Amino acid sequence: MIILFLFLVIVSATAASIVFLVSRRKELPPTQPQDSFNPPPQYRSLFAPDEEELREWQKEQDEKELAERQNELRQNLLRRTEESDFNSLLEAKVYGSARLYDEVFQILLQRDADGLANFVTRNGLPSNVGLVELSAKKLSETPNLDNLLKFVHLSALTNSAEIFLQTLETTKEIWNEKRLNEISDEKLIEILDSHYWLLASEARVSGAGYLLKEKMASVRREILGK
Repeated sequence: MIILFLFLVIVSATAASIVFLVSRRKELPPTQPQDSFNPPPQYRSLFAPDEEELREWQKEQDEKELAERQNELRQNLLRRTEESDFNSLLEAKVYGSARLYDEVFQILLQRDADGLANFVTRNGLPSNVGLVELSAKKLSETPNLDNLLKFVHLSALTNSAEIFLQTLETTKEIWNEKRLNEISDEKLIEILDSHYWLLASEARVSGAGYLLKEKMASVRREILGK
């Protein structure tokens, strides 16, 4: 009897526990699936860069990369220039800076002035006073049509009214010395006029451009006698 009594007590206690747990589960709010939780908000570290700092960093990186590319280009062009590769001058004009172009130009001028003059006039590249002076010397030594055309063309390619004004005076001196006899007066004026218009409008309307225009008119009257 005692054993039966204990068995009934245990069964009753177990049943009561089950009923209690079921009732508590019904009272609890339903749980949500794990993937339905919203992600936690993202907080920026106190020392993390903001957008303005990131833009500034990117700008510095771009400038550094550009400087590295320019340095590589310069080293490549200078190496080829030392080998008298005139195409290096053309590439310096297209891809480099004015400073790099002048650097390449000066090396080629020292190595092969005649070749440089031919390359510059053939491609319409910027000239400089050094090459114009050498061309003026060559015209003075051998005053023929080819040298005159090259001299005036190189002068116009400097895009400088001051240099072109000096070119007019030099040409006029040689003409006064009767050393341009193989070129007619009309042809000479035609050459000077056509190359004058190769100057950019900014050069022609400058203060020096005004003096050049007056000199052009004076030379025209003197040579043509009009």
